[in-house]
Amino acid sequence: MTEELKTMMTRQADELEPFSPDIDAITGAGRRRLRSRRFGAAGAGVAVVLAVGLGVPQLLGGGSPDDSRDTNVAVTESAPSTWAQGSVIHVGDATVDVGHPVHSFVVTTAGFVSTDPDGKVWSTRDGRTEQVGEGTPEYGRQLVADGSWAGWIESQPGQPARFSFMDQAGDEKVEYSDGVTPDSAGEDSGSQAELFALDGDGAYLRDSNGLVRLDLGTRTPETLLADPGIRDRIDDVEQGLVLHTFDAEAERGPTVASEEVTEREPALAVDGGDLSPDKRFVMSENSADSSDDFTLIEVGTGADLTPPAKGDYAFFTGYAWIDDSSYMAFGIKELPQGDGTGKAAPPMPTDLLRCDAAARTCDVVQPGLDFSKVELPVGENIGD
Repeated sequence: MTEELKTMMTRQADELEPFSPDIDAITGAGRRRLRSRRFGAAGAGVAVVLAVGLGVPQLLGGGSPDDSRDTNVAVTESAPSTWAQGSVIHVGDATVDVGHPVHSFVVTTAGFVSTDPDGKVWSTRDGRTEQVGEGTPEYGRQLVADGSWAGWIESQPGQPARFSFMDQAGDEKVEYSDGVTPDSAGEDSGSQAELFALDGDGAYLRDSNGLVRLDLGTRTPETLLADPGIRDRIDDVEQGLVLHTFDAEAERGPTVASEEVTEREPALAVDGGDLSPDKRFVMSENSADSSDDFTLIEVGTGADLTPPAKGDYAFFTGYAWIDDSSYMAFGIKELPQGDGTGKAAPPMPTDLLRCDAAARTCDVVQPGLDFSKVELPVGENIGD
């Protein structure tokens, strides 16, 4: 976060009521990289996004979140403007009620996988929503997806963390654990369980062995980097190209795109990020030099392709690729301004935009959403 933005947000927070959801949401987005989770890819790396068929009426209400429920969903067309509010996921002009508050969600080529505020994991596909996992709030509300697969971490107090994966298209489930509990591993050992990304039949994660690729077909783990530092991490993987960031003693080091996570150059002009399905581009909420500084570059040339539309908003970032060269972004026109009376700030009108990476153009596809009430298909709650 830039010093100017940090100062402004601190001043606004002092003037508003405690725990204002608007302030929490925007500072949450500024504190960390938005760990983008791609919409599910199918065939030649082209993303296919779940949508409700043309002519299907809106599907709202009814049932209990504890029951399987009819949601009448079909994968029929691409719909880039996908977002959630409450228990309802909006897909283009259509909606589907999944029967529980959507804390986070991802889209696969077969359906949705979502979490509720308690960490329960739910699968919505073929007209049904059912619980498929249960984790702690720390782990169970974070999801990754690629193609028809989705993954998450489940954990119970005093028990080893378990990595869980499901193929929504074929009912296949894979579970993996190295048998080490966080307590026994040690706080600074770097063995805290993390699930970074899915790429084809590979899951990229951190366990007590280091940074690991788990083959979902053979259930075989391969250690990519033993004894990683606490800041060593894999940011994204596409077609075997790994976007990864190094531990540089007391701070995060450079971000590199390579086939081996041991490579340390050439450094890219981003801090973490999300690769396009064809590996050509990478976008990040942060530039290499500054937080909250959305940057998009071409991996091979380093060319800066950040769109001019960024300048139209007080806060702007890309969050998901929808095909090889198109991505979704959101922009907040104005940050809330406190009036010194302690009253909560008004909602922050937020636009969803569809952007073209190579052309550096963006078009608004969903204007004026209330940022404090919206969830996006990135696998995390955007206000956490």
